[in-house]
Amino acid sequence: MKNILIFAILLIFNISFSQKMNDKLNISSKDFETKDQSKLFDKIYDDVISREIYSDNIENFGNPLKNLIYIFSMHGEVLNGGLIQFVENSTGDNFEETLKALNEIKATEYVKILESIKTHFPNGYLPKDTGKRRELIDELNDKKNQEELWEMDDIYENYDKQYYDNVKNLEKYIIEYLKINLK
Repeated sequence: MKNILIFAILLIFNISFSQKMNDKLNISSKDFETKDQSKLFDKIYDDVISREIYSDNIENFGNPLKNLIYIFSMHGEVLNGGLIQFVENSTGDNFEETLKALNEIKATEYVKILESIKTHFPNGYLPKDTGKRRELIDELNDKKNQEELWEMDDIYENYDKQYYDNVKNLEKYIIEYLKINLK
């Protein structure tokens, strides 16, 4: 009976940490030989987002996968509703981690965009909690008149334009990062 209990505990332990052991991307060195970087980027993106990833388990993954999770979570939000959607939704809980990941892949244009977004928050700090961050955004917006709100919309539209104008660079940065860091 004792052996069965030990086996059950080990099995549960193994299952709970199986994602940590599944850090391997389904990308081979042969994939990097393609001339079509957009297709390779799409393959990497599909591989990363096909996993069961929740904001509370990202830290269970190792790099380079963890960095890609943060970046692709941001990327999906931006493509769906712009940088404001990334900031306001739960993906914004990982704003600092995403910024760090972008630094690690040397995506300087994107680092500058996120650093600029931080300047719109008191002391450059975005609360990690979605609800608190939304409350802060509402408080900041309540202090603005209509013209200032329109200016803020224009600022975020400019951030979005910068983001979209550099998507090919993001693809390049991720592919180069993986060439160096893929094990």
